[in-house]
Amino acid sequence: MRKIGEGGMATVYLAIQESLGRQVALKVMKSARVNDESFADRFLKEGRIIAQFQHPQIITVYDFGSHGPHYYFSMELLPEGTLAQQIEQGLSLERALEIVKSIAVALAYAHKRGVIHRDIKPQNILFRQDGTPVLSDFGIAKLVDADDTQLTAPGLAIGSPVYMSPEQITGKKLDHRSDLYSLGIVFYEMLARQPPYRADDVIGIAMMHCVQPVPELPAGFGQLQPMLRKLLAKDPADRFQNAEELIRALEHPRIRQPFYSFRDTTRIARSFKSYSQPKKIVLAGGLFLSIMAVGSTIYSTLFWRLTRTDSEIGAVDLPPVPESRAALTANYEQLAVRHFQKEEFGPSLELIKLGLNASPNDGRLLALREKVERHQDASRLLEQAQRDYRDGMFERSLQRVEEGLRRVPDHGGLALLRDTLRTRAEDRQRQAEQFLSQAHARWQAGDSEGSLKLIEQGLQQVAGHPELVTLREVIQGQSKQRQHVAQLLAQARDLLGRGELDESLKRIEEGLSSASEQSDFLALRDQVKTAIATNNRIGELLRDCATRFPLDRLTDQQGSEVAACYNQILALSPDHGQARARLEQVADRYADLANGALDKADFRLADAYLAQLARIRPDHARLASLNRTLRSKREQAAIEARRMLESEAKRRAADEAKRQAAEEAKRRASATLPATSPANPPARPKSPEGTVFKPEITASPKPAKPRAELAGQPRQKGPKPGCREALLKAQLGEPLSATEQEECRP
Repeated sequence: MRKIGEGGMATVYLAIQESLGRQVALKVMKSARVNDESFADRFLKEGRIIAQFQHPQIITVYDFGSHGPHYYFSMELLPEGTLAQQIEQGLSLERALEIVKSIAVALAYAHKRGVIHRDIKPQNILFRQDGTPVLSDFGIAKLVDADDTQLTAPGLAIGSPVYMSPEQITGKKLDHRSDLYSLGIVFYEMLARQPPYRADDVIGIAMMHCVQPVPELPAGFGQLQPMLRKLLAKDPADRFQNAEELIRALEHPRIRQPFYSFRDTTRIARSFKSYSQPKKIVLAGGLFLSIMAVGSTIYSTLFWRLTRTDSEIGAVDLPPVPESRAALTANYEQLAVRHFQKEEFGPSLELIKLGLNASPNDGRLLALREKVERHQDASRLLEQAQRDYRDGMFERSLQRVEEGLRRVPDHGGLALLRDTLRTRAEDRQRQAEQFLSQAHARWQAGDSEGSLKLIEQGLQQVAGHPELVTLREVIQGQSKQRQHVAQLLAQARDLLGRGELDESLKRIEEGLSSASEQSDFLALRDQVKTAIATNNRIGELLRDCATRFPLDRLTDQQGSEVAACYNQILALSPDHGQARARLEQVADRYADLANGALDKADFRLADAYLAQLARIRPDHARLASLNRTLRSKREQAAIEARRMLESEAKRRAADEAKRQAAEEAKRRASATLPATSPANPPARPKSPEGTVFKPEITASPKPAKPRAELAGQPRQKGPKPGCREALLKAQLGEPLSATEQEECRP
């Protein structure tokens, strides 16, 4: 077993798995980390995470565990080294794209299972013998939905700052887009052979990730710049949202254009620098011309071309040729000019760079480089302007055209697009004016909604058209004012319905301040004012009725007056609650008074109270029952009165019969007694000695009247018939007339 690699937290050994007799990579935690529980947890966590994965681009883990103080796991042996080593050797574009796509596929697999790698870097991308890239080292991977256990000791950063995303550096919550950012840094390094952000310390690198813009790729990789910008966006929302999106972008035909490095040409140029003698220079010059002729054919055949435009570059104006100029520099210039005239700016700049390596201060090459860079910028702006034009963003397209023409004033493609845009702008201006005229007409006709639609169509032609904008603001302002006025009117009506007249009047006055001639407000104001006056009159009437007819002093003759008083209020406001409640109280009071009179058997007074109740509330709940009670008690009283009259008549008849019988007995007794002389009264017998005799007193009979005299006087057998009826009425509590009173006089 021997050591084949070493990291910050573990050492990797080449080992033999004796049970299967195969070579494995044995990853063992460093002894200095054994007592660090956080690192031990991370070490074992990596084994558990990778053991769940079965993917050709993710390293295979065979076993993991601990032996004494040593934590380890065995994994697939990848003998072809790391991506960092291949970057040092140099990668073609095709190979770089292939590696990035393979790692993106691995990340898509891991992300779907909720795992974020968090440490994507060249050292963690290994290769099998067939060249297949494999993602390894999930030591600080994190489950997206798991609890984010803090495994970082104070002052210790987890991850590699050179490849960290801004959100990872600032300690924000991470998701799978952080891995895509780190992969973008690796991709840049594969193309440029160095990371995009470099500084003297870790803090400086971290700050650059957070604030520095994405650097430009080397010349010849311009077609990849948009994709790299998206990968390395500071805000995760601006990046590819998942690995699948990145894979689709990598498979786009434009990304797959051929690319060839200038490494061999650079080596040829350097070989010519070794010639110092004139003869060798002449010989080398001839050889170089032959090589350049072949190379020229290769360049023109193999270099990718930008999309052709109408801007053909003619003769290139350069400073005069210096007298002592090396032929090698002139050849580089000729090739660079040829590519420049074909608008192949990347190859042209590479050739200029090679020429400046030979002659750093060559004025013509420096001037040519400036021209090529300006044309390159102009072509880039032309592409952007054309894209904006296709997307309908004409103003931004014209801005890009003007910016490009400031760099290259005679650029044919930009000039043509500018003329097209200006013509288009004039057409749009005319259309906008037509929409403005139509919008004015619609607005004056009262069709605000239709006018606003026309204004929007006009602004689509000329964004920010001042008159269209002004008209839109006016219409929108009026619309808002109408909405506010309508809202005030609705509020005023609602308040009126609820009886809040003062608040309703306030809303009306506020509405009239915005729309003084609004007929609905004027009519509603009159209605509210009338209601206020009515309320005032009702208040006066309520106070007057309450003063005139207090509940504790109602008489049996005031019902009509009470009803008339409160009916004045109900005539003004049929649903006036207070007036109806007061009438209900008066009616209840009369019902109580009638009930009290019935209890006292004062039928006349009870009848009077019920008559007042009927005038006030004919449908009162107690009126019918009280009337039934009155009738019932009257009938009972009448029956009792008749019974008493009949009893009295019988008594008088019996008394009269007794009197007559007594008189008849006296008369007969008087007729049978002998006549005695008052002068000779009969002697009284003597009583025995000691006995006291009381004189017997006999009532002398009254002298009987002669029959003729008795017969002349009528006998009274009871009250007169007219008096009987009067007595019945008196018994029932009814008043007697003067005739009835005279009839019953004794």
